[in-house]
Amino acid sequence: MDKLLQWFCASVGKSLGLSNQLADYWDEVLGSKSNTTDYFENYLLAEAEVDSPLVLGLDEVDMLFQYPEIASEFFSLLRTWYEKAKYGDSRSYIWQNLRLVVVYATEDDAWLNLHESFNVGLPIALPEFNQEQVQDLARCYGLNWDADQVAQLMSVVGGYPYLVRTALHQIYSQDVTLDQLLPKSATQETVYGEDVGAQFLNRQQNRQLYTVFAQQTSYIKSA
Repeated sequence: MDKLLQWFCASVGKSLGLSNQLADYWDEVLGSKSNTTDYFENYLLAEAEVDSPLVLGLDEVDMLFQYPEIASEFFSLLRTWYEKAKYGDSRSYIWQNLRLVVVYATEDDAWLNLHESFNVGLPIALPEFNQEQVQDLARCYGLNWDADQVAQLMSVVGGYPYLVRTALHQIYSQDVTLDQLLPKSATQETVYGEDVGAQFLNRQQNRQLYTVFAQQTSYIKSA
């Protein structure tokens, strides 16, 4: 945990154009979370030359879910910062200049065990795309698709944002046509293999969810 949080502090500092001052703030007697909070409060947030609140975006934090102890500690740290800004003391104004944007997927059942660390702030769930949104996204990739082509893709992947984006990216960057991509899209040998395979392993740990997942996979393969 100590190494992770030191890397975290150094990475944020580098993004802000600040030198690494961990040696001056890291006290081995104190815990790593306390040191990280002190580093942010007294150095990163104090020295950052910004005219508006600092937005710290953390993407794909669900990668930590496979390490429950580390995830629990890290997310409790973020929760502490949130509470410092909202319910803290005379130094709360410092934390009010920090905006946390935490992005994670909920396919991994482990997130349920960490839910207490997420029940603060404003949750924003990304819903499935509708046909118009998929068509707009296709245009962003330079694909001038008609409604039939959009419907053909959605008949296999629905409006699931990750799968839609992955398909469009593959068609755009690898010169694969829609007709070439779709017949294989539900198998583990294709562009979706890593995602489908990971979900398969996760669902095996929960028999009820696995049954639903197997039914959905069978439906996609027969489509």
